[in-house]
Amino acid sequence: MTRVKRSAINKVWKSRRFAATAAAFTVLGAGAAVGVERNGRTDDPAHDTARHPCAEATEQCDGTLDVPLNWAEPEGRTIEAGFAWVPRAGRSSPATGTVLVHPGGFGAYTGGTEVFRELLGPALDHLNLLVVDMRGTGTSSPLRCPGLDVRDPATIASCAEQLGPDRDFYATDQAVADIDAIRDALGVERLSFYGSSYGTVYAQAYATRFPDRTAAVLLDSPDLMRPEGYGRALAVDSFGRGLADLDMVCERSVAYRELPGSADDRLASLVELLRERPDERVPLEALAQVVQKKGGDAVIGREINAAVAAYLDGDPAPLHRLALPVLDIVQQPGVPINEDDTAALPYSCGDFTYPFDREAPAAERQRQLDENYANERPVAPFTVEEVFGFTGGSYPQWCVPWPAGRESPPIPPGAAYPDVPALVIGGELDGGMGADEAELVADRFPNGQALTVPFGGHVDALDGADPHGACLREVVRSFLATPEQPVGEPGCDAENYRALGTFPRVLAQVPPPVGPSDGLDPADGRLLAAAFGTVDDALSRTLPEAGLVGQEAEQPGLRDGRITLDRESGTVVLDGASWVEDVAVTGEAHVSEGDTAGADVRVEADGDVADVRFDWTTRTAEDAVRVTGTLDGTPFAVTVPAP
Repeated sequence: MTRVKRSAINKVWKSRRFAATAAAFTVLGAGAAVGVERNGRTDDPAHDTARHPCAEATEQCDGTLDVPLNWAEPEGRTIEAGFAWVPRAGRSSPATGTVLVHPGGFGAYTGGTEVFRELLGPALDHLNLLVVDMRGTGTSSPLRCPGLDVRDPATIASCAEQLGPDRDFYATDQAVADIDAIRDALGVERLSFYGSSYGTVYAQAYATRFPDRTAAVLLDSPDLMRPEGYGRALAVDSFGRGLADLDMVCERSVAYRELPGSADDRLASLVELLRERPDERVPLEALAQVVQKKGGDAVIGREINAAVAAYLDGDPAPLHRLALPVLDIVQQPGVPINEDDTAALPYSCGDFTYPFDREAPAAERQRQLDENYANERPVAPFTVEEVFGFTGGSYPQWCVPWPAGRESPPIPPGAAYPDVPALVIGGELDGGMGADEAELVADRFPNGQALTVPFGGHVDALDGADPHGACLREVVRSFLATPEQPVGEPGCDAENYRALGTFPRVLAQVPPPVGPSDGLDPADGRLLAAAFGTVDDALSRTLPEAGLVGQEAEQPGLRDGRITLDRESGTVVLDGASWVEDVAVTGEAHVSEGDTAGADVRVEADGDVADVRFDWTTRTAEDAVRVTGTLDGTPFAVTVPAP
């Protein structure tokens, strides 16, 4: 299965529009009566003249609908709400329902229906698909503040002034009312809402505000909304909670458990050391990003704790290599929110609460925020400046100069979650929007179920690599097709590595094979283990979730030499690559279907040269690996422990 890429979702395609009049919208308002459902829509003769033209489409229809700027004044000024309507593929039988997809963020997604069709696959034989650009984005009266750069607070204040009082109505409580109006204009009785990341805020808002129009809810990487109906502080809260799972990536590794102390203590010691003796190859901003990305990058998860321990023990090479891919990010950062992302400001500043008084002047807000950071240390052992300074701050900082607006909680305070089928997916390594949050959100639905993804990251049902990403996509399809049926335990496990405990520096520190070594001279066992460690280290860069670390085709060996990756074919070429200082490996390794791996390499150590063939099963979470092959033509079979 082809991986669904967010870059494809963000692609904006040209679309044709059908606009309904404001008068027609008033007739079709969110509370309009509905008739008997036929073909996934409601048929009510009284509304036929007001129905949107897309309601009769038999293939994709892109349209807009005029909606009130302020839903409390339905007769007032209007804006456009854009959508894409994709009727079911199977025309021989009625639709069984309609699913609205929102993948999160503030992008324009109506141009990405092909991505969602691929995601939902055969479920769309019988389901209609609806995609809506939230107001202020894409085809929905997009907002744009020329010159906006959130690294400059003055441009934020200027943007708020440019938008004027209208800015208060670009918020989730208004946007989900737009969705319901589109639902009604298309003649759809109820929606199944599939939201991921920020899309889970929209989904929860819709389900609590329009419970009778909600058929089912599927949330991937949910935001746990506060009791007063707002979301928690974006970015800072999430990063701080993500630090708490640093131990988890390694707790099942024997080699890791033999390290003294805890992962948190070691990280705190390293941060203090780098403050005292800065290292230009691991600035604290880069270290913070490496730690944060452990959930979405299997190589970082595999190596981070061992690399921290090695640095504290006087061996900086493993951490230097891990930090290399993020150096450009922190040293030459892009603009996190600019004029093309203007809508992010009114939504994020209106939908969430931050550690300052919304009604206070900007200077007082800043004082309260600084005081909170100093006293609460939400991203300890780092400071907020070390984590977010290179981007000019984060959402709490960017919302300081944004004027307080109307009270607009996405969830009505005290609202009950509807008694509809609800599935909430959370990854173990998705800091702040993961497994714990999934359990809590699922508990709010009387008919809710949480699905935990071992070692899962953020929105893996949408972005996760195979095989666990494919497993989750099948779960999504099955649930949306038949939400009343329990999901059970589908076994979508993302754990495909065993974390390292240490990085040996020289051959003498490499753990030798354990147990019988069939056909191998015991004196050669440690050398073979070092050669295998070198090959395994290089091949780890092709893990399905290698992410940031696996992006560059040319990469340095740990101690010396080079490795060249071809992730599509699962092949790695080693050129004098050294995992330990006194052993160099040259040759090729590859991963085949079924995660069987092989390598043909030449090993050099202390002036001696050996030709080695390795065969083993890779991408497994085991503390030791059974390896077979030949050493200078002599067959062997050994069990190599993870370092």
